[in-house]
Amino acid sequence: MFVYDIGLTPATETKDLATDTTHTVTATIGGEPSMVGSRVVTFTVTDGPNVGTTGVCTVSDDCATDADGNVSWTYENSGPGGTDTIRACFTVADPTGQTGCAEATVRWADTTPPLAACLPGPNPHGENIPPAGWSSLPGAKGGQNEDGFYDLMAEDAVDPNPQVFAVDEATGHVFGPYPAGTIVKWTQAPGAPPAEKKMGSNKGKARAVDYHLRGQGDMLVYAVDASGNASDPLVCLVPPLPK
Repeated sequence: MFVYDIGLTPATETKDLATDTTHTVTATIGGEPSMVGSRVVTFTVTDGPNVGTTGVCTVSDDCATDADGNVSWTYENSGPGGTDTIRACFTVADPTGQTGCAEATVRWADTTPPLAACLPGPNPHGENIPPAGWSSLPGAKGGQNEDGFYDLMAEDAVDPNPQVFAVDEATGHVFGPYPAGTIVKWTQAPGAPPAEKKMGSNKGKARAVDYHLRGQGDMLVYAVDASGNASDPLVCLVPPLPK
């Protein structure tokens, strides 16, 4: 006696490495209603970063189908990004041992952008972080960071080393990429061409600030991870010269 077919759902899916740790597929055996229950299904990851992994079945621990021919299997992603191929098989005919199988795929990918921040940075000698916001809104006493010293920060759930970029809001000129934690001095100079100058020296003076950046408008900051996900730009306010 034959049971006719097996299907596996979802047939394909993408899971975010930053937020998803498990994947579940459901095998459905189709055929005579009286014959689709209590059929043991074998689940295997045959290719991909989780090849050979084990998982857990529901509704039964032995991966037998329910009365409607359904059984689900869940496993945990323990590898990096990549695409797993999952195969589900069962015995179609007894006693001949003929098997029927179905396949599905799941792509593990980093789809979440990093977080970017522009924090008040130290002065060139690194002795202190000048107080922010003395003259113009929205700081506690006015501006966000009127001296223009910023610590360009970025964090990502998957990439330990996301990169940061600074953009002149007025011209669109892009500075970077820089590693997270880069300290810059931003000068807003309307009418002047955007420019980047390395700060500090190998002799130990003024080494707390990495670059002096000049743009015609305010500084925008965004971060990009190794998968190419980019954060929304942040506006890091600096008043134009002369003050």
